[in-house]
Amino acid sequence: MADEMAIVAYLINQLFKADGSVLSNIMLTISINQSGYIDRMIARFQMTDAVSAKVPIDPSLHLLKTTPLDKFACQELYQEINGSLNHLAVFSHPNISIAVSQLLQFMQEPSETHLKAVRHVLRYLKGTRNSLLPMDALKNFVFLDTLTQIGERMRMIENQLLVIYT
Repeated sequence: MADEMAIVAYLINQLFKADGSVLSNIMLTISINQSGYIDRMIARFQMTDAVSAKVPIDPSLHLLKTTPLDKFACQELYQEINGSLNHLAVFSHPNISIAVSQLLQFMQEPSETHLKAVRHVLRYLKGTRNSLLPMDALKNFVFLDTLTQIGERMRMIENQLLVIYT
C-alpha cells in the first residue's frame, strides 16, 4: 500500500510544475465502467443466451399506451428491469437514457410490447457492456439534457400563453 501511495504521489508531482500550473502535454482521464453490474443484470433477468443488439431501442416497436386489447406484462418485472436500466442511464450509460425515459412512461400498465422493448435495451447493453464512459463525455450529455429541459419549459410556457390569450 505504501508503494502504491508513493507511485501516486510521484505521478501527481510530475503533473504539476513548481509554479502550480499543469503540464499541458499530459492528459488525465477517468472512465466509468459497470460491466459487472450489467453482467449481473443480464443473468438476473435471464438474458444470458440473448443475442446482443446494435441499437438501444428497436425502431419497429410502437410504444403506445396499453389498451384493454393488449396483452399485459408482469408489472413488477417491468419495473425492476427499468429501475436497473435507469441506474445505468444516470451513472454510466447516457447512451440509453432516451430509450429508458421513453420506457419509464409505461410503468403502471406495461404491455408485452413494452417488456420486449426493455429486453431489447438489455440486449444492447450485453453487446456494449465493456464500453467506457470518459468523464468529459458526461459534460456533453448534461449539456444536451439541459437544452432538452429548456425546450420543454418553453413549450409549456407557449401552451399556457395560448390558453390565456385565446
